[in-house]
Amino acid sequence: MEKKAYINILMDILEKKAEILDGLLDRTARQDVCLGSQLPDMDEFAILVDQKEELIEELNRLDTGFERIYDNVKEDLDLNRNHYQKEIEKLQELIKNLLDKGMKLQVQEKKNKLKLELYFSKSKKEVRVFKQSNRSAASYYNNMNSESSGRSYFLDKKN
Repeated sequence: MEKKAYINILMDILEKKAEILDGLLDRTARQDVCLGSQLPDMDEFAILVDQKEELIEELNRLDTGFERIYDNVKEDLDLNRNHYQKEIEKLQELIKNLLDKGMKLQVQEKKNKLKLELYFSKSKKEVRVFKQSNRSAASYYNNMNSESSGRSYFLDKKN
């Protein structure tokens, strides 16, 4: 296969990676909306996590394919830079675009992580308060039941 065909395949892979990163950005933004609501929809959040996992697996497959193909043309690209100048510039532009999207994704993921940690912290506190209230109520009822069944509250004051 001609080296230019390999370079075109590399460009196609990078464009497909950009589409996948767009999908990841979209799902991450939707997760942000889920976490930002008063009562987060954790089922929808979990569905989005599953979708993102599939996209990440596809991204990893594309990375592997890119590396294999790049290994075939790397030497020729280095030796004949002038001949492939336009293609190299296009590859660099696509890679820069991917890096920008990757940075946006990292920022959004960090933001979502903080929101998720806050949600879990709040949920733990609510559970703790609920358990404490239940223990207090149970203790109160147990004390009242044991007190009333075993003792009389009336005393005879005969002297």
